[in-house]
Amino acid sequence: IEYLAWTYNGRVPGPTFRAREDDRIRITFINAGTHPHSMHFHGIHPGNMDGVFDRASGIVLPGEEYVYEFDAEPF
Repeated sequence: IEYLAWTYNGRVPGPTFRAREDDRIRITFINAGTHPHSMHFHGIHPGNMDGVFDRASGIVLPGEEYVYEFDAEPF
């Protein structure tokens, strides 16, 4: 079966990120799509590292990339 989908590393669903408390998480997001996007990690991080929707806070335009980086903390 083929269908259109937004993917992470070409996968649906995307990969699971596993970390231990205090690990540094670094994710390079390359927007290969045609719409602006961001990533939201469902945690408590600074706005620019948690997909807040404005250019200064992590929105990634088509063809651009953004590096999200934060420490794994208790949920």
